Amino acid sequence: MAAVFRLQYNPPWHPPPIQSLPRWTSSCIGSAYANNCNKAFYTTQLRGDDVTPAARALDIAHSSSGVHDSQFSTVADAIRISDGTRVLIKKSEPDRAYFHEAQMFRTFCSDPLASEPVNRCIRLIEILFVPDEPRFDLIVMPFYYDWDLVPFLTTGEAVEFFSQIFEGLRFLHNKQVWHGDVKCNNILMDASPLFVKEVNPWRPQLTRDLRRLTRFRNRLRHPVKYYIIDFDLSGVHDPSKGPPRTLPGYGGTRGVPEFDYDQLCNPFAVDVYCLGSLIAGYFTEGENYNFGHVKKRGFQFMQRLVADMMNNDPAKRPSMNEVVSRFSDIKAGLSWWQLRSRCSAVDERPLPRVFKTIFHWPRQCYYIARRIHAIPAVG
Repeated sequence: MAAVFRLQYNPPWHPPPIQSLPRWTSSCIGSAYANNCNKAFYTTQLRGDDVTPAARALDIAHSSSGVHDSQFSTVADAIRISDGTRVLIKKSEPDRAYFHEAQMFRTFCSDPLASEPVNRCIRLIEILFVPDEPRFDLIVMPFYYDWDLVPFLTTGEAVEFFSQIFEGLRFLHNKQVWHGDVKCNNILMDASPLFVKEVNPWRPQLTRDLRRLTRFRNRLRHPVKYYIIDFDLSGVHDPSKGPPRTLPGYGGTRGVPEFDYDQLCNPFAVDVYCLGSLIAGYFTEGENYNFGHVKKRGFQFMQRLVADMMNNDPAKRPSMNEVVSRFSDIKAGLSWWQLRSRCSAVDERPLPRVFKTIFHWPRQCYYIARRIHAIPAVG
């Protein structure tokens, strides 16, 4: 079977002329359709009925809201016809990456590494090779969502997020691989347990038909898994060649001290700084560190560890092994009251805060009676 992509859409949106479509969607996926055998069938669904004869002939890939282009990558969502699974198709360009992203997927998404519970690399479904376009591959992976799409209900839910991401980055580092671009939008979650109804893939706050707001479940009763994505800037260190050293990347995290100097640096220490910056920006410090996000209440227990992770001297930052060890001690010292407390912004208005707290604790008492863990138990 060939990999088949079909374009479907409705007025008032109309596709551009076939000639003006991005090259990889028309000619390259067309090649993948024509030349790949023994692959699953895929279809992409756009809102609309009209399909031009030229589009039908090409069977080109598209997404429910178009192909998403950025300076560094192009992605589109699709449906796997065999089981209805929504997937993401990403163009990977080996010559633009320090470490071939497709090779990264092959390494960490196949046994024995794929079966390790601490492996938090996003799973690979398959790779579509384009014979007449050797410059890139098409990587097919599960369609996951931003890790903060659903607000954290309790501190315990955030603690589980920290645990999974710390373990995931340590797993990479222990395999002598650095990520190179740890930031907020390079961490995703499998949010399917949280959806009451199917959502629009690119507008997840709305249902698939874009007519209603999405209702979400909470992570305590429906635990989720988090995944690290985007290995375009990743690299592998050979211990036999001495300490790890590489030139600073462009990365998406602001304020990394090593990025101020065009000198060789330790990429593993940069990863640690970037992960600390993410936690500071969303939880312990807020807008001072990360794009205007507001500091959360009750995360003082993370401040010292995060401060050490963001030390200006890379040599004084803890390794990910040390981060995981220290965080395990921190987690063990948290009381049930701390873990079940509301995860709320420090600037939340007093009246809404009072009402939300009043409704919060009876629910937590119910969860205690039902023996639902304060930290989500991921299977």
